[in-house]
Amino acid sequence: MTDGQKKSGDDLSVGISSDQPTTQDTIGFGPYSDALKLLLTHETTEPPLTVSVEGKWGQGKSSFMRQLRKKLDDDDYRTVEFNPWRHEADETLWATFVLEFFRQIRQSDQQSKLDNIRAGLRLFRLRLDLGKNIWETSRNILLLTILAFGLLAFPVILYFHGPSLLADSSQNGILKWILGSSGAAVSGVALLTLGNRVTSRLMNPIRVDFDEYLQKPNYEARRTFVSEFHEDFKRIVDSYTDEEPVFVFIDDLDRCQIPKAANLMQSINHLLESHPQLIFVLGLDRQKIAAGIAAENEAILPYLSNSSTDPSEGEEGERISNTGLDFGYRYLEKFIQLPLNLPRPKEEDTRDLLRPDQEESTNQSGSEKSLEPIIETALFTRNSETLERVSQMISPVLNNNPRRIKKFGNVYRLQAILANQESVLAIDENSEEGVTLEQLAKFVVLRIQWPRLSSVSRRNPTVLTELTEYATGEKAENELSELAGLWTDSDSLLTLLAYESQNEDVEMELRGEDFLRLIQVAPPLDRGGETSSESDEPQIPLTDFNTPNLSKLFGKPSRSKMIEVLLNNPNEWFTQRELAEEADVSRMTINRNLAAFLESNIVEESESTRPRRFKLNLDSEIVQLFQEMDVDTLSN
Repeated sequence: MTDGQKKSGDDLSVGISSDQPTTQDTIGFGPYSDALKLLLTHETTEPPLTVSVEGKWGQGKSSFMRQLRKKLDDDDYRTVEFNPWRHEADETLWATFVLEFFRQIRQSDQQSKLDNIRAGLRLFRLRLDLGKNIWETSRNILLLTILAFGLLAFPVILYFHGPSLLADSSQNGILKWILGSSGAAVSGVALLTLGNRVTSRLMNPIRVDFDEYLQKPNYEARRTFVSEFHEDFKRIVDSYTDEEPVFVFIDDLDRCQIPKAANLMQSINHLLESHPQLIFVLGLDRQKIAAGIAAENEAILPYLSNSSTDPSEGEEGERISNTGLDFGYRYLEKFIQLPLNLPRPKEEDTRDLLRPDQEESTNQSGSEKSLEPIIETALFTRNSETLERVSQMISPVLNNNPRRIKKFGNVYRLQAILANQESVLAIDENSEEGVTLEQLAKFVVLRIQWPRLSSVSRRNPTVLTELTEYATGEKAENELSELAGLWTDSDSLLTLLAYESQNEDVEMELRGEDFLRLIQVAPPLDRGGETSSESDEPQIPLTDFNTPNLSKLFGKPSRSKMIEVLLNNPNEWFTQRELAEEADVSRMTINRNLAAFLESNIVEESESTRPRRFKLNLDSEIVQLFQEMDVDTLSN
């Protein structure tokens, strides 16, 4: 082979590529990690918070989290990393997490040995009011005082009386000298021993308690310990962090055994309730974690009705599902305040992964763009006129539900930062180009509440333009296209689209071209957790096809699982074994028409190929439509 051939950049002869997570941004996550970091570290952000970084295996969750953590570390924020999958062999995963939490806090670059001693002293002071330790604490202080006084008194006595003792050659004088020296030596050794014990306790205030806990076979004693620990945990965090936020990164939750992951998530939920400095960043596949929570609570599910009224959803209440995975999803929604679904990498970024001279993405990590002052004021000022207009517009659509409104606010601000980084936002009311923050708010709530309309508008933006013109009275119903006409019965949607500000200078109408500009810089929405509760969004009709029965190939119980694997991996070939291995617990309940349609597009590579291989052969736009459908569409 010639030198020229060896230097060819398009061959794969450079060796084996590592698949380990990296802090180098090679697939275009930079703008997303920059935006999330800016939001989490903004002075108005109030922990405790839980952020979920979501995506399937291999999509880059771990790399994204490492890149985000590096940016926080570079700005001297406190961070902790924990991988439960590596510790799941431990009997009590949450106890292992807490030990690892304090180990990393004490060994962080921001924490010197002197800082650890000071923190231990602060904790010592905070614990003085703990009733169960008051006698032990008082005894140790008294003993230290006596020993210290004895040791310090010895050189004073020696200075004033030493010459006379040495001059006294009598046996009695020598004996006094020996006894005095021995007493001082014993006092010194005792003082050093006790001091070392106290210092060790100050340097590592939690390990003794946990070692004792982990060795207890008595479960009643364990329960008492857990209760006492939660009371003490805030004191420990306050002492070691100076009441500054701590970013806790927990990755690979979906790789743990189901009970382990579910228990850790529940423990995190308890920690959030009483420890305001903690911001958790969780890397997970929401469906798998929801399945784990449902499995962990399997015993109580039969005693819940299939649906119940949630009193937090307004006067009428909202019918919610308590069955299976829906129970797990509802649990997760209660304490994940900001879900971030990772976008699919751009084609040019994934193409470069095979190059030996692989460099960071053209969306350079580290090129963080600060918010325009006028946009920052509008987004983060309590008395912001923009937020007041947005609140009045979206609150009725979200049933005035506090949890939903807060989650909307988090997603809205994150998407505003992303849009600002990509120069999509209008800087002020006089800007002739760009999308206003009010239009962005309509866009966000539209994607949350009407995901099917969002999917249609991505491919056919004129549908949204038609509906906006119909809502504002510019078009009559008989002038609408058949597709746009599907949404004319949705009063809440039409009210949202028609909403205008009393300030005529503020553009609030959301049309198809505005939607397209925003969708280009918006991360995907979570299909499992924050799905629409609207009952007035229409079903998109599907034609019934006469097709072979997939269950004959794969077995009836696995039918929906296999379809989901093929749907999530369009145009990829799978053997029956590979499909079985990839098929995870599915929440899909597929209606007959949809199943028939999908089955009609499953093709076999060749009748003579062994093992047999199958794929879903669909146009990419149709695949995307199905992937963005919520569960109601798939099951009804």
